[in-house]
Amino acid sequence: MMSCIFALMEATSDTTSTISYRERVAWVSLAAFTLPYIPYFAWLRFKAGPVADMPVLQLVLPFALAAGSSAVLYGLGRLWLWLRFRDDARLPLDERDRAIARRSLSVAYGILIAGMIVVGGLMPFSRAGWEIVHPTVAFILLAEIVNHGTTVWLYRRGCHD
Repeated sequence: MMSCIFALMEATSDTTSTISYRERVAWVSLAAFTLPYIPYFAWLRFKAGPVADMPVLQLVLPFALAAGSSAVLYGLGRLWLWLRFRDDARLPLDERDRAIARRSLSVAYGILIAGMIVVGGLMPFSRAGWEIVHPTVAFILLAEIVNHGTTVWLYRRGCHD
């Protein structure tokens, strides 16, 4: 993932690059939704222990740090892209952009709905509280990562719907 971000930074230093503005936004979004939550979910898995035994503040603080870091990373990334490629940012979506957005969102929506069926329809019968919150956040993040990852993949592949 880091090598992809470095490749993006390298490509953005050249204003004649073939990477579209929308693909750059997808890369920033992908990084913002992935990087801060890797340590959070690793902490949950390996360090936190049983969730039911932990005080609420011990669970909220790491989540708030991950969510805040994600928001800051996304905001700064978008600001940097907008300042660097202001003219490209103002261009309207073309047919290719709309086709890529449509395909990416349809895949991500399926994942989100499947996750919410599991979390909202099945888990309340066997789990409660944070044991439902964490999978909910994970499914939402997974849907976002798939959305932006598919967008990047389709731009790289040269989607022509």
